[in-house]
Amino acid sequence: MNSPTRIGNFHCISRLSITLATSPGHLPDFKMMLLFGCGSFLLRGAGCTVNDLLDRDIDTKVERTRLRPVASGLLTPFQGLSFLGFQLLLGLGILLQLNNYSRVLGASSLLLVFSYPLMKRLTFWVMIFSAFICFFESLLTKLDVIVNFAGVTFIP
Repeated sequence: MNSPTRIGNFHCISRLSITLATSPGHLPDFKMMLLFGCGSFLLRGAGCTVNDLLDRDIDTKVERTRLRPVASGLLTPFQGLSFLGFQLLLGLGILLQLNNYSRVLGASSLLLVFSYPLMKRLTFWVMIFSAFICFFESLLTKLDVIVNFAGVTFIP
């Protein structure tokens, strides 16, 4: 966990969204704060794991990244994939705590999380893509809080 600030940034977005979606005069739900905090941590880790797996050949040639677990040989790619599966399984456990609308949105955001490490190969605008992922997190948080706690009903 070499950049806890980024995890904090993701979690800050979910905390703010939960707070803004809370009914006036009420405190934000601690359970939701905890769920989205753990989810931020796990998805940030999953993105890093995907990045480490995809860049393992490049990472060995760069001083800053040569000691990453897969690049250095500390872990095999299979062990990295297994760890990614474990992270995603824990993330699924968190996602299943949310309502159905949030589950669909959360599952669809996995495509963004997995494609984020590839964006640096396609564009110099990687941070805009990261902001789009943050937008999804904010939308997911607000959707779950509003549907669960404000009694909003969506008609499909």
